[in-house]
Amino acid sequence: MNLRLLSILFVFACASSLSAQTTFFVDPVGGSDGADGSQATPFESLTFAMTQATAGDTVTLLAGTYSTVNETFPILLVPALQSKSALP
Repeated sequence: MNLRLLSILFVFACASSLSAQTTFFVDPVGGSDGADGSQATPFESLTFAMTQATAGDTVTLLAGTYSTVNETFPILLVPALQSKSALP
């Protein structure tokens, strides 16, 4: 009985860790690539955000001008990444 319960708990633990997703924010005006990428302290460049994101994460681009000064092209996208704009 204890082995069955342990097996069920293991399956739920694995499933929840697989579904863990992070939302990163990028702000070319007020962000910093030394920040944690949260909404309160966003990254500055999309290039850096792509190095932090993994499959299933979301990268939200905030309003601003994304220049070639802070970006490295080509920007390689993470497979299964969700991206969206914060603009209406």
